[in-house]
Amino acid sequence: MLKFEYRICTSFNWTSKFAEEMKTCFFNSGFKFKNFKGLDNRNAKEKSELISEAEVVILAGGHVPTQNIFFQQINLKNELKTSNKIIIGFSAGSMNGSEEVYAQPELQGESLDQNYKRFLKGLGITKSQILPHYNLIKNEYLDGKRLFEEITYTDSFGRAFITLNDGCYLYGGGQYEIVYGESFIISDEQLENVMKNVQATAKELIEKIDIELEKYVAPVPKKSMTMKERIDKAKTKLSEKNHKKLKKI
Repeated sequence: MLKFEYRICTSFNWTSKFAEEMKTCFFNSGFKFKNFKGLDNRNAKEKSELISEAEVVILAGGHVPTQNIFFQQINLKNELKTSNKIIIGFSAGSMNGSEEVYAQPELQGESLDQNYKRFLKGLGITKSQILPHYNLIKNEYLDGKRLFEEITYTDSFGRAFITLNDGCYLYGGGQYEIVYGESFIISDEQLENVMKNVQATAKELIEKIDIELEKYVAPVPKKSMTMKERIDKAKTKLSEKNHKKLKKI
């Protein structure tokens, strides 16, 4: 049983609703909580106490830039840096967890607004820049343009965005990050399947290792045959040769 969990939201009207839904999802999956609280501007002054008591911190979904502002206001990055917690990010929460956040335009007018900031400072929990719900939004249009092909692809120059279908997730252990489930990388206006890249890279790496090992591993010398073994081998070959001749006859 988990000791405590708090969920970060930014809209008062939705905090309780989302928190209860999240609690129900965990409960239905076999997880139970002794305590379960939300954190927003109403109780932001209690942030340090709430985080210090928590075992699990969930970064909720929402509007990425709005949530990012709230995280900056409560200095969440520093609060989490000095603690040792299990951190779970959903939707916008997973996006704001990266070092540099790609705030993909979402609302009408954002892709046209020159003052809209698409890259923000994140919590630094992950190196990867995540784009969740790919299976749901990959064919969406925004401001008369295709969300990915005409907006996101252009923003990917010099960067790499990792798309996650619902049901996929990225796990980080501090020194590495692994994607579980089908995922794609968007980089320099190209869309590539993550697993195909991994498989190709792994094959290339294995081949390089094999070549290097051959330099250090001495070849196994062939065992010299005794006179008896040579005679037996010659008899076998002769027998096989005669057998083939009989077949032709």
